[in-house]
Amino acid sequence: MRMETAIIVALCLSIVGNIINAWGMIYMKIGHEAANAKTMRKSLQKYMEMRALEEAGEKQDSSVAKPGQKKTAELSGGFLKQCKWWIGMALYGGGSFMHVASLGFGPSALLNPMEGLTLVANTLSAPSCLGEAITKYDIWGTIVIVVGTLMVVLFGPHSSEEYTAEEILDRFGNSPFIIWSACLWTCTGVAYTISRYIEYINERDDIQMDGTLNPRGSIFLALTYTSTKGVMGGYTMLFGKMFAEVVAESGEGDNQFVKWETYLFFVLFIGFNFLMEYWRQKALNLFSTMYCVPLFQVTLVIFAVFTGAIFFDEFSGLSVLNLCLFFLGIVIICIGVVILSVMTESRKMNAVKPRTKMRAAFLAVAAIFFLKPKSKRSRDPGNATNDNESPKVLHKNLSLEDINLDEKVDDDSGHGPNRSPNRSPIPWERSPQDEPDSIELPMNALTGGQLVLQPVG
Repeated sequence: MRMETAIIVALCLSIVGNIINAWGMIYMKIGHEAANAKTMRKSLQKYMEMRALEEAGEKQDSSVAKPGQKKTAELSGGFLKQCKWWIGMALYGGGSFMHVASLGFGPSALLNPMEGLTLVANTLSAPSCLGEAITKYDIWGTIVIVVGTLMVVLFGPHSSEEYTAEEILDRFGNSPFIIWSACLWTCTGVAYTISRYIEYINERDDIQMDGTLNPRGSIFLALTYTSTKGVMGGYTMLFGKMFAEVVAESGEGDNQFVKWETYLFFVLFIGFNFLMEYWRQKALNLFSTMYCVPLFQVTLVIFAVFTGAIFFDEFSGLSVLNLCLFFLGIVIICIGVVILSVMTESRKMNAVKPRTKMRAAFLAVAAIFFLKPKSKRSRDPGNATNDNESPKVLHKNLSLEDINLDEKVDDDSGHGPNRSPNRSPIPWERSPQDEPDSIELPMNALTGGQLVLQPVG
């Protein structure tokens, strides 16, 4: 009976923690968007000053930036100045702490799949927090995740042994964990080396990330960043469970805080947390959440479940049938995660059918290695446009306050409501005829005292 009570407590802590995580992720993304908008405003202001000097016939400083934010693979720190980002980080930290605390009361293979409930909480919070309507795809995605979660709870491991710090340290020598870790770190190291090379050649050739999967190597970079975050998250949960175990053991009278292993587990937990957040923020800073969110959640669930279960040997007590049904529940949760993440991040893209978005997201998760983005943009220096031929911009009597990057654009513009018009459309929205070769500032973009960037076809 004691173990059943502990499992219930663990599930409650994990569920509540993941609900708080959902609110934290929303605020962190708002912070990123606010930081990018602020940088764009500064760049536009510098550009207008440059054009004003050109018309006055004065000599130009070549260091003055042109409109547009250069987005390389290096993580910008502008979001750290946003209050909402810190609010989101605080919420996410609190929710993560509750989830880690739950690991001290039950098996990690049972509790880590609860991460999928983060998107369920996000979807259910949308009507009250964002004024958005729940669609049938939201309902189906929620049902799929709930069904998968119930299968995991019913057929997953229901018992967890108690460990001291020395016993946990001894488990690092188990062969299955050594093989699993060697494979993970080898693949991660190779992917990291390749991604660094892609970053280098893109910077050398002045190829910038634009939020889509079109720039050279962007598919591999998006997959590497998100999967690396998943690997770091898996080990974060592992060391978190280790620390939670020794704390629980100390609470029962066997003080583990007099042993150095306890502090090692805590330091590793904090260290991998920082690494996980670094790769999360790097991916969010460069790519659309349409791609990042499903990959974040799927990789976190998979790596956290298997890393913890292999280390603590939590699958040994399951029958073959229960193990198969447990794995099926994990797959169902991942499918529901993709459905909900697509709908959550594409509510503002009403011009594209939900089935088209869903198909594209599943391809991104299941077969992203085989996607070959085609770009009609030529990189031949001979075909480059002359910067001096940029169209003139009406800038007189235009101040920084006149620039509104958040202005809604009519559906006829092809961007959908509430989307920033200066952001490139996602791949499945773009047709070859509509893809612009460059972004210009036309004269008719200035309407009603608002400056809006529009792609010229």
